[in-house]
Amino acid sequence: MFTRVSFVFFVCGFLVAADSLPSRTWTSKVGTTLEAEALGLENGKVQFKTAEGREIPVALDQLIPADQKILIDTFPEQPAEVPGFKSPAKLPHPQGEITEPISSDDTSSYLLYLPTTLAADTKAPVVFYGGSSPVNKRKIERMIKAAELTGTILAGSLENRNGVLNSDAYKNTLASWNHMKDSLPMNPDRMNFIGGSGGGARTFIMADSFKEHCVGAAPFVGYVPGKLRWDKQTFFFIMGGAKDYNRYSSAIAVDQVGAKRGIYRPYPGGHSDPPNEVFTEALLWLYTCDLYLNQEDATSERERFEARFLNYLKDDLNDQPQIAYFWTDHLLNTCELKGTAADGFRSLHTDLGKISKNTRYVEGRLALQKLADKEYTSIGGGSKKKHTTDSITRAANRLAENFSDVPEIAEIAKQMGEATD
Repeated sequence: MFTRVSFVFFVCGFLVAADSLPSRTWTSKVGTTLEAEALGLENGKVQFKTAEGREIPVALDQLIPADQKILIDTFPEQPAEVPGFKSPAKLPHPQGEITEPISSDDTSSYLLYLPTTLAADTKAPVVFYGGSSPVNKRKIERMIKAAELTGTILAGSLENRNGVLNSDAYKNTLASWNHMKDSLPMNPDRMNFIGGSGGGARTFIMADSFKEHCVGAAPFVGYVPGKLRWDKQTFFFIMGGAKDYNRYSSAIAVDQVGAKRGIYRPYPGGHSDPPNEVFTEALLWLYTCDLYLNQEDATSERERFEARFLNYLKDDLNDQPQIAYFWTDHLLNTCELKGTAADGFRSLHTDLGKISKNTRYVEGRLALQKLADKEYTSIGGGSKKKHTTDSITRAANRLAENFSDVPEIAEIAKQMGEATD
């Protein structure tokens, strides 16, 4: 048996279907050995069986490369198995389709998307869109990837837009919220709001107006309109173009909500919508923070999400390993994912962490936020077109140079130092 090495034991789930490897000597990276049969490989763990019949799980990355290759070749990795679930019965609208306008009262209506991953044993969280113009199918479509991964209901007001009084926008949103609450398997206390520009400002307002029910807000190219208060359960993913004229207000908003529940996510460009992948990132970030830091009794929901998300990281993000590394780092460190559920993510995190570009990407994301916190918050907020300072430009150019090995970070850093659009 291996000696002088500490291994984590866990209760085994299913193993990848493959022939076992006959008993032989396996060697760890520190030179210790184990005489055992290899039964299978799952989530970065090898299941060994000794001659005495004892089964021992061992992390694959603790073995020498030659032994790792033998095991990987024999037990090719399969997708994580998503636990079975039943869809809610008698839904009033079809799943997997954007439903045409639904009237909530005489003056309010909304678009709706029910994901195919709704589960009968879980009241679903909701994301409600409110932009500078009414919601449309294209805006809902940009959020579907995240909705399917998380089992989140999507909706958006057809009346809320720039020029509508905030009090009327609240009434429209409340009418839709009440209508959905009465007709759908939603959790009224897991509301999330998203919107841009004037809709970004209203996103902050809705998080305040629904503070007892709001767990997440994702404003982009927006600003905080006046003095607002938010519940401690609400997380904020605040986005904006690197050259957006509201970038100072966005950075100040993160400072207002607090570093423990707020993140600033700049992206290339100016006063425009985020790229689709950033939309997905925003909703996944809010969902994971809420699921792991707010929801105490959500075991089944977590198990389903973890299996889907692990497959997403390995499949959909296969060509974007730096993003996959960001997510494993987020789950393990920010969300404090522990226990056997963390094994697959920890193994992937370890593998991806061996590539310097991946770790540098995460370092760069943090450096961009620190740049905004240091240089932008002193400007005083407000919309400032064609604006920068020498201090901002110097700091941004230094950061771009420091991360020249990570083009995504360098590009954003450089734009953060340029004059706003």
